[in-house]
Amino acid sequence: MKPDIRRIAALLMAVTLSVTALNTPVQAAAPTVSTDETAYVTLDYYGGIDYLSIVKACSLHGITQFSDYGDYQSVSNMTTLDQPLLTDGKVTWEITEEVPNRFYYEVTPKEQSIALPWTFDLSYRLNGQPAAAESLAGASGLIEIQIDATPNPKAPAYLRDNFMLLIATVSSTEDHDSFQAPGAQLQSIGSYRVAFYPILPKGEESVVFSFGTDCFESPGIFMLMVPITLSYLDDIAQIQEHKDHIEASGEAVSSIFDDLFLILGGMKGGIGTTVEGLDELEQARKAVDQNRDTIQKDTRTLIDALDRFRRVTWHLGDELNDSRMDRTIDELGDSFGKIVDALGGMGAGVENLKDAVSNLNDLMEDLQKAHELKKQKKLIKEIRQTLADINDILADLEKIGVSGGLDSGMTDEFMQAYEAVLASEDWEEAQQVIDELTASMENALNELSGSIQEDLSTTMEMLGGMQTMQSNIYQLSTDVTLLLNETSDMVFGLADLLQPLSDSLDTFDRTLQQASDHLNEGTRLTLAGMSRMLLDLSDALNQVDDLQNQKDIIADIIREEWDRLDEDFSLFTIDTQAEKQSFTSSLNPAPDSVQIVLRTREIEQPEEAKPAYTPVEEPDLGLIGRIREVFVKIGQTVGEFFS
Repeated sequence: MKPDIRRIAALLMAVTLSVTALNTPVQAAAPTVSTDETAYVTLDYYGGIDYLSIVKACSLHGITQFSDYGDYQSVSNMTTLDQPLLTDGKVTWEITEEVPNRFYYEVTPKEQSIALPWTFDLSYRLNGQPAAAESLAGASGLIEIQIDATPNPKAPAYLRDNFMLLIATVSSTEDHDSFQAPGAQLQSIGSYRVAFYPILPKGEESVVFSFGTDCFESPGIFMLMVPITLSYLDDIAQIQEHKDHIEASGEAVSSIFDDLFLILGGMKGGIGTTVEGLDELEQARKAVDQNRDTIQKDTRTLIDALDRFRRVTWHLGDELNDSRMDRTIDELGDSFGKIVDALGGMGAGVENLKDAVSNLNDLMEDLQKAHELKKQKKLIKEIRQTLADINDILADLEKIGVSGGLDSGMTDEFMQAYEAVLASEDWEEAQQVIDELTASMENALNELSGSIQEDLSTTMEMLGGMQTMQSNIYQLSTDVTLLLNETSDMVFGLADLLQPLSDSLDTFDRTLQQASDHLNEGTRLTLAGMSRMLLDLSDALNQVDDLQNQKDIIADIIREEWDRLDEDFSLFTIDTQAEKQSFTSSLNPAPDSVQIVLRTREIEQPEEAKPAYTPVEEPDLGLIGRIREVFVKIGQTVGEFFS
């Protein structure tokens, strides 16, 4: 493997160490030793832990003696020649030499494992087929590396709730013909590309890196686990968006309350009129209505009509309860759902066809540029397979209503050219056949690409429209059900009201003999006031329905938003102010920073062993020489991690 890839990986690690070193806070009280801890974990090809060591970087602040706690199988001084005093579960340092700004030492825990916030499962594919990682060094084709990151419930709560994960790898544009990492953040460093995926606490993800190459090598997959801060929570923007919706709904509710209070205020006039009518009725109570016989007859007729109306109202309520309108609308929504599913399948097929045609264009360009007969034959075989794939996809699309395909004449012409190139041993002769083939296929591919784009656009428009229509139908079903229930309740309530009204009219009929003109006028005013009051009350009830709908919308938005953030993003379990914890022992003071750096084994072809760098011992290095040796040792540690 080229050493430049190692340099790029080591550079990324050095940046991490540099940021750690710059995060040391200013000491306001008595000086103490402040520490940054970095755990380096080497994984095997499939995600198991091979080796673990921890580098501790200390700012001494003039202190020459301090202790560290943990069960270590080895401790290595990376800064001075002083040796530690090891006791059971404790390391004591007594620094006798002059120390630069930072004191570094490396520890190896006795138990070669810590409970990481995530566990990893890696798998490999070569040209779509499962493959062992050990067999991929020098392989040719499309190599896919899939990393499944699963939250570890056995990890300490601090690591599990507050650490985020970055999964990354490096690709060389000189060694790899193609490099894909769907959904990843990509950065270029010279001729190298770095792809990484950020994963929030408790996130479960499956990521894939794809390499197209004639001779595969890889420096491995890198993971970085660090405590999260609010700067990473891009989802806050979505919270703000829903907050705006809540505020808008609140404004609507406020407006509805204003209208309701206005209506209630207007009802006072109707009530006053009703009171006046009641006073007139009191005057008429002592009088006798000259028309009492006629009124009594008409009243009896009205009582009979109210009784018939009450029976009809009860029957109407029963019919409303038995209505199948809401179920019919639900069935219509389900039918639209099937159409949406079919359009989704059509869109996926058109997308696959678009990718296949793009791949065919790339192969044709590679064929045009190829100057070796062997490579030309290989590319023509791939073009043949791609044409077959395109026809298969088009055949599937025709089954669901998408017409079109490759012209049979173009396919026959390609097969003749394919057989001619395979039989040819002369490069110039094969090149002539290829030029003719390229010219004849160019227009066909352009037409097919245009057709694909048009079909894809049409499919997506239809899919969007159908999805919107399905959503509206389901919403209509909900509204219809609510309307039917409220109407049924109102009808039964009206029926219950008619019975006492009929009884009241009976009583009224018996008192007609005592009525006079005051009774007639009082009845007129009372009915007018009651009518006005009931109209105002009806308007108020309509506004109450709107208020109920707005309240339901607000409740649903708040409930769904909090549930989504709690379950999907673990927002409420992140404590950005949580005190950091040492990897090695709870007896150690809280470090200034903690991070976990992981890397899988590299995949490379065997090469001649190179002698490791050994620093030349100098009898009297002095302060400057000692500082240089510190960085040499740090460089060796980082280099060994990436070697």
